[in-house]
Amino acid sequence: MKTRLFYGESKTPFVNAEALKALAHGTIAASPLMQLVYAGNRAAIEALLIGYWYFVYQFEVGIDRRAKELFRYRKQLLARFGDFAETFRSIAKAVAEMKQEEGVHAKIWQADALRFGISSIQSETLAEGVRELVESAEIAPLWKHYCVLGGTEDIAVALSERAKDSPQFLSAFSNGRFLWGETHLLPDPPGRPSHHEIDRDLARALYAVEFPKATDDEARKALQSAEADTIRLFGKAADDVYRLFGLDKLEPPMLVAAE
Repeated sequence: MKTRLFYGESKTPFVNAEALKALAHGTIAASPLMQLVYAGNRAAIEALLIGYWYFVYQFEVGIDRRAKELFRYRKQLLARFGDFAETFRSIAKAVAEMKQEEGVHAKIWQADALRFGISSIQSETLAEGVRELVESAEIAPLWKHYCVLGGTEDIAVALSERAKDSPQFLSAFSNGRFLWGETHLLPDPPGRPSHHEIDRDLARALYAVEFPKATDDEARKALQSAEADTIRLFGKAADDVYRLFGLDKLEPPMLVAAE
């Protein structure tokens, strides 16, 4: 079944995708943690793999749990979009596939950690920003939950693109590869929208039923802001992990400001 979107396929995203992409890349570039990671600092790489594990794991769990909430909106979506039964079924199937893929991603994260030399990535201490990331996806209104997923995709791609061009970082793994990053740069299967497109379509459709009188400009502003907030929260989480693991005691590389 080809995935159908509520707003159909479009070459032009509803939100300003380029601005969000730039924000994600700027957030990664400005992070003291990530600068050390890409420089091949082993303490920083360990902090990344352990410090973010809770979010990587909970990301899959959260997608599954909140996907079930979609069924509460069936009547509202029907009223808004008319005969959408096929669209709803294909979207629900796509979200289920996203959950499965994120489960695979979590296993790849664990495998990357093993190839780095970490036998267990469980940690009794959780960085506050990482906790906030998980909570932002769990307790936000459902439309905003899909904005959180969209912002997470922005960061995952930005992190992965930088990783593939960082030989000092890659050489820290026994196979010389960061497979979690590679999976986030793979092309999408033919005939299926990307995770980004699905997340953004669901966020827009759910926002429309929550705020039926909102104009397109109001909806665009709300969705853009929510996705950008998630990207910025990743920056805060990185800073919290940086301090939690004592990396602020190290001599940092030259820092650059986020755009």
